[in-house]
Amino acid sequence: MEHMGFEILDPEWAGDLQSGLESYMEYLYASLDADLDSPEAEVQTATGEPFCACHVCETRELLAFIVPRAIDGYLKGAIKLSNPSGLDHS
Repeated sequence: MEHMGFEILDPEWAGDLQSGLESYMEYLYASLDADLDSPEAEVQTATGEPFCACHVCETRELLAFIVPRAIDGYLKGAIKLSNPSGLDHS
């Protein structure tokens, strides 16, 4: 399955990445509603930075979760770049 410059070779890997990201983001958003004295309020982010759900925090945490897993998936052959020299780097 080819997508915007990469191809998924292992659909199970992709599904695990998606479900892991969904769980991680749910965890972050649940921490916002938690009582300050509850364990859920003690959120551990992938970046180690506080999470307030603003656009900057959300983007930062999405990237921090996805990038290392995508690199690992590439190294393990779960995904491949389909046109590495044609990627837009702007």
